[in-house]
Amino acid sequence: MPAAAASPWRFEALAADAGWIQLPFPGVRMREVTVDLARDTALVFVAMKPGAVFPDHDHAAEERGL
Repeated sequence: MPAAAASPWRFEALAADAGWIQLPFPGVRMREVTVDLARDTALVFVAMKPGAVFPDHDHAAEERGL
């Protein structure tokens, strides 16, 4: 059986603690997924435990969340 071709996609297990950054807010952590320096944008996952609070903050560009 031939070897599988390398995929252009990058998949990583996000459940592991590797790559997550504990933010200075109790119960809130973040993981950087992609950064586009040319467009000054980033995609991050934010994980929050029940009851955790992420303070109001400003960005130079629009912020979107799911």
